[in-house]
Amino acid sequence: MNFTEDELEVAYLEILESLGWECIDGRKLERDDYHSVVLEENLREVVYNINKEMPSSAKEEAIRKVILLSHPNLIRSNEEFHNMLVNGVDVVEYKDKDGNKRSGGKVYLIDFKNIKKNEFQAINQFTIVGKSKRRPDIILFINGLPLVVIELKSLS
Repeated sequence: MNFTEDELEVAYLEILESLGWECIDGRKLERDDYHSVVLEENLREVVYNINKEMPSSAKEEAIRKVILLSHPNLIRSNEEFHNMLVNGVDVVEYKDKDGNKRSGGKVYLIDFKNIKKNEFQAINQFTIVGKSKRRPDIILFINGLPLVVIELKSLS
């Protein structure tokens, strides 16, 4: 039995939806920046929700760090991103609720303890503009962060 890529994409999205992923048609998704693959507002909303004890300045520093990875080397950037994803983002200094300066802390990008606090989105046909224009078949986002790219191919 042969499938077209479109049929395969629909089947994958149905499976993901049955697993609790929100499926979104990327062609209908309005975005200001087609160069960025991070859904910044989604990331911000979840970071603020799962790090309630941290002040806004620390949360914003963490968001900046994850969006603007500091290593020009791709392997180092991936290692840095993985560390932030799994262990949280180190923030250097922040003011607590009483206005006292605190040094060091962690802002988490994923709530591993309460998985339902996270946002799972499967977006198909998500346009990305870089050196060229690309549109992967499906990208899996957790909390606005693109973690998996799925490219589907037909056997025929």
